[in-house]
Amino acid sequence: MRFNRITIHDLGPFDNVDLDLSALSGKLVAVCGKNGSGKTTLLELMPGAMYRACPTRGSIVSLATSRESSVELHGVNGKPFVMRQCADAVSGAGTAMVLDGEGRSLLDSTKVRDCDAWVAKHLPAPEVLYTSSFLAQQSSGFIELKAGKRKEVLLRLLNIERYEALALRARDNARETKQRWDTLKARLADVSGPELAVLEQELEAAQQALNASALELVQATGKLEALRVTMQQYSERARAQQRRQALSQKQTTTTTELGELRSRLSNAQKLLEHKDKLQAAAALYAQHKQELSAAQREVNGLRTVIAAQLEEQQEHEKRRERARERMFDAREAIGDAQKRIRDAQAGVAARDKLADAKAALAETKRQWQAIADDLAQTRTWIVGSKDERIKGLRTGLKAIDDLQLKSAKETAADTLRKDDGRAKAERRAPEQIKKLQADLEAAQRAEQKQIDALDALREAAAAVKDLKPAELALAGARENLALYEADAEKAGQAAIAASLARTAQQKELRASQMKVTRLSGNLERDAKAAEHADKLERAQARVEELGPTIARVERELADIATELAALPPAPDAGYANVANAQARAAHELRQCEQKDREAHALLVLIGAQRDHAVQQDLKREALRAELAAVEATLTDWTRLSQDLGKDGLQALEIDCAIPELNELANDLLHHCHGGRFTIELRTDRLHSDGKRFVEDLEVRVIDTVEGRDAPVETYSPGERVILGEALSLAICMVACQRAGLSNPTLVRDESGAALDEDNGRVYVAMLRRAAELVQADKVLFVTHNRELKDLADARIEVGGGTAVIS
Repeated sequence: MRFNRITIHDLGPFDNVDLDLSALSGKLVAVCGKNGSGKTTLLELMPGAMYRACPTRGSIVSLATSRESSVELHGVNGKPFVMRQCADAVSGAGTAMVLDGEGRSLLDSTKVRDCDAWVAKHLPAPEVLYTSSFLAQQSSGFIELKAGKRKEVLLRLLNIERYEALALRARDNARETKQRWDTLKARLADVSGPELAVLEQELEAAQQALNASALELVQATGKLEALRVTMQQYSERARAQQRRQALSQKQTTTTTELGELRSRLSNAQKLLEHKDKLQAAAALYAQHKQELSAAQREVNGLRTVIAAQLEEQQEHEKRRERARERMFDAREAIGDAQKRIRDAQAGVAARDKLADAKAALAETKRQWQAIADDLAQTRTWIVGSKDERIKGLRTGLKAIDDLQLKSAKETAADTLRKDDGRAKAERRAPEQIKKLQADLEAAQRAEQKQIDALDALREAAAAVKDLKPAELALAGARENLALYEADAEKAGQAAIAASLARTAQQKELRASQMKVTRLSGNLERDAKAAEHADKLERAQARVEELGPTIARVERELADIATELAALPPAPDAGYANVANAQARAAHELRQCEQKDREAHALLVLIGAQRDHAVQQDLKREALRAELAAVEATLTDWTRLSQDLGKDGLQALEIDCAIPELNELANDLLHHCHGGRFTIELRTDRLHSDGKRFVEDLEVRVIDTVEGRDAPVETYSPGERVILGEALSLAICMVACQRAGLSNPTLVRDESGAALDEDNGRVYVAMLRRAAELVQADKVLFVTHNRELKDLADARIEVGGGTAVIS
């Protein structure tokens, strides 16, 4: 991976940067600048232009400082390409473009996910880049990874991903083939049925049964035909017998019908005998019905009147209830007005006390203010007293020193006496302050009580203005109460009158209801006679109709008797025997036909089963052949997926690459640092139980000075920088050789910052040696060390929002 040029606009600390790396002379380029100037951001924006995110500085969008922020990278990864990332700092949206070396777009859209897909397909994975050619800030590269991650990165660097892709494809094919094998196995299990030889035997038996049933059918048909010839002789007598049976049945039916007609005629004649009596009962029924209808109308009218009287009574009661509610409201208004009058009268008294309360409050305020002044003076005196004591002591000491007084002893005694007096006063001061504070708090509480009392008096005095309105409201409420009481009394009397009238109407209603009950009983008693009266006309018509009908039925009976007498005698016992024999023969013929049909159906069924069994045998043979071929294919795909997997060719590739990596890393170490350290990559290690080896990718280092062979993680940070750099450079060289890439760009962001001067020179020498071995186009490294800057072939100065070549 080679970086040729980078252009930056409004990203991170940069305003505008256009850096042409191909214009730099030499291979080793120092990136210089003050802390925070943007050196790391400049370098990380190179892979950031590819992956839309920097190793340590976050995403391109998070670095954007305007709505038109962008970064463009010109690089080579086998073929030239241009990556352009644009970001909007306000909306957070982003677009991306991928161009070839001639400026033609390689994508149909500017969507970032399409760009990410192109990067994943054509450029190295980020973890591969960041462990080989590009070491980010505070990263120790390959050696900081866990063993599993080291192996994964190494596989990618050695381009062994193609093996994994082929292995995955082989596993997919094996899985699909296994599914096909399972399907064929299930289909083979589903192909079942009886054996062909058994079906052949059953088919022969069915043919024999069919032949036997055909013979029985012929015999039964001949027997039935002979019986039919015999039955012809009895046909005329049989038909006469059938006619006799029909006429006998008709004679019985007609006789029954004649009896029913005579019974209906007798009933109608009996009903006509009571014609006058029934007509009188019908007239009485009609009269009772009219009286009942009049009584019911009277009952309904009384119910309507009672309902109206009840509604009137309820309306009067509602009016009385409304008047009582208004009386209650008027009494409440009277109570409220009386309370307002009492409050107003109390306000007059409160207004008279207001001036005295204000004066008392002012006096209390003056008292606690005086106490507060005394308290402040006492505290000030205590502070001043300490100063006076110190001043007096100093004055006494100075006087003793100057010998200006009569004697030092008298001066000292006088000074101590004065100091004792002040000290005694100071000891009394805290008690005095405590008392003053208690007096002050008591005075403040008294003041608060007087303020509360004053507010209460003011609130009471404010009620004086409501006296006149309250008196007017009281008079109005009393007047309304008198009106409402009169209205309630009037409504109560009207309700009582309506209740008395309703009681009288209810008495009349009960009398009318008794009359309706009596008339209903009479009507029910006469209803049956009236019903018979309605049947008189129908009875007369029925008598006139039934006479001719009975005569016709009697003539039919006479005709039937005459025809029965003229019929020939019935057949003898021989006819019955022949008929029974014919019926049995017909039954036997039907059984033979059924048996023949069943034998024929069985023959057809067994024949179809035999044909199906032949087809099933052919299908089983075809499925077994196909299953064998699929099983062979499955074995091939399974073996191929194992050979291409991590324990196959991939492990062999790593085993082949390990010696080369060890040799290149140790070449860098020994050439630039001497023979002290030797790196060895191991693909297995001894288990903690000491009995077996486990798969691993351990980095061990032999220190010939200290005489130790230990994992790289146990060495100091400075030593790990040199060791990790040697191994990362070796991996980078092997990766470039395997990929056929030439002239890559190596980036090291302060990976040697923790080194001392001697190891710093070794570090630079190692970079230069790696650049020669891998034929690197440029090696960019960040440093603040002046000596390391001088060892570089060129410099890039970063600062002031830009980066320039110096």
